[in-house]
Amino acid sequence: MNEGLPSQPAVDQPGTEGIPTVHVVTFGADEERAAMEAWLADQQLAPQLDWASSTSASFRLNTTDANTVQERMRNGPDLEWLLVPPGQPDNLIRYLIVEGPDGRSFEVRDVPSVTQVGAVAQAVVQEYGEDRTESDWVVVDHVRPEGTPHRLNADGTLAQDAIGEGSRLRIGHQARAG
Repeated sequence: MNEGLPSQPAVDQPGTEGIPTVHVVTFGADEERAAMEAWLADQQLAPQLDWASSTSASFRLNTTDANTVQERMRNGPDLEWLLVPPGQPDNLIRYLIVEGPDGRSFEVRDVPSVTQVGAVAQAVVQEYGEDRTESDWVVVDHVRPEGTPHRLNADGTLAQDAIGEGSRLRIGHQARAG
């Protein structure tokens, strides 16, 4: 699987139980998940499945060195992945309610907490079947339980904004002058 690359020893020694370590979240079906797990094992990163859904999975690794893992991942399987540094939240949000620009509600299921807010917005906007471009300015608000909106950074993650199970997000178009 790792032709042409020398086998690399684990960055940290075993015994990292209870210590926050790097996680790799991978996207895809069972075959892709298995390929990523095998590759991580070949890298001597001792992947342990932390959580999984039908579309993504998180593997806890035996290292705290996120930079080294990121460098290795560049030579890994050609799959979509996210790196979660040690100590950062990594969980699966089973469902979110997202209101589109027209007020329609969507239930978004099985979203990794390390997903960028903007990626959730993009997925919902694509449900409208319209051709959207970079010039379409979209904003996302977290609608708090009491109904007040809180503007989110599109580049931030759901975890960074404390978005969890059953949270409600609202997508709108940002007003622009000109």
